Amino acid sequence: MVIERPRETPLPVFRRDLCTGSGRCAEVCPEQALEMVNGRPRLRPGVVCTYCGECERACPSGAISLSYEIVLGPIGRDED
Repeated sequence: MVIERPRETPLPVFRRDLCTGSGRCAEVCPEQALEMVNGRPRLRPGVVCTYCGECERACPSGAISLSYEIVLGPIGRDED
């Protein structure tokens, strides 16, 4: 029996201990889903993060991470 659970929308993870407050993440976000509050990034309420990865690539201190789930299909021969 397979039990399916609802998938949660993934969100970027911000490491406060690594964040330098450069604001690059908020500057490059194409959805403007990030804002700087007291020198730290946060997701803006009501704006959807599309998980594009631009913030992660732009962060000079590596304080943002986006985890990805890899889903493999059935193992077997390809049928033509």
